[in-house]
Amino acid sequence: NCHVSPRSLGLRNYWPASILSFVALADLLGRLLCGWVANTRLFRNLQLLTMVVSLLGVVLMLIPSSNNYWAILALSWLYGFFFGCIVAIHVTSIMDIVSLEEFDSGLGLFMLFRSTGGVVGPPLAGFLVDQTGNYSAAFYLSGLCLISSAAFIILNSLNQRSQENIAQAQSSIHSKSKTSFSVIKISEGHLCFNSHWSLHRDCDDIYKKKIGLL
Repeated sequence: NCHVSPRSLGLRNYWPASILSFVALADLLGRLLCGWVANTRLFRNLQLLTMVVSLLGVVLMLIPSSNNYWAILALSWLYGFFFGCIVAIHVTSIMDIVSLEEFDSGLGLFMLFRSTGGVVGPPLAGFLVDQTGNYSAAFYLSGLCLISSAAFIILNSLNQRSQENIAQAQSSIHSKSKTSFSVIKISEGHLCFNSHWSLHRDCDDIYKKKIGLL
């Protein structure tokens, strides 16, 4: 639609065609730059993917508002750039969700949903164009789907972090439950535990004797 939409604005034939060249160049730049950023480990691949998917969704939703060649060219360039970023890291981002042993299954599931979107998306976009008489609805739908997918990734990351915190808390509680206690009887009806030496004066004296202060 990036090259078809400009024609609906009455632009010359070679201008819409030139947009594809800029999209291809931006795609190449996006792949190289995003791959380099991913190698620097400044962000997890999944975090980087979430950012570029969200930005791509925003760009798609802004395209219908452009009303001249240069605006469409700028947004199309951004589209190509962010799309290239996604292509560079979308497969490796799966490793941030599943383990290495489950990577094959995760990749297969990813390709299933991706292929489903590729089959359903174009006919649905064409149907919206036919019903509305313009391309705006198709771009809005595409952008909304991308932003929704980014929101899903964020929710999944929050859920994983919550599970990790719960596991760490349970591990800490389990380790504390294995702590041994020393019990010393200092008087009738009173016992000293090694975790509460200072709660009783006699216990405190006994503790100081044990460490050589008395």
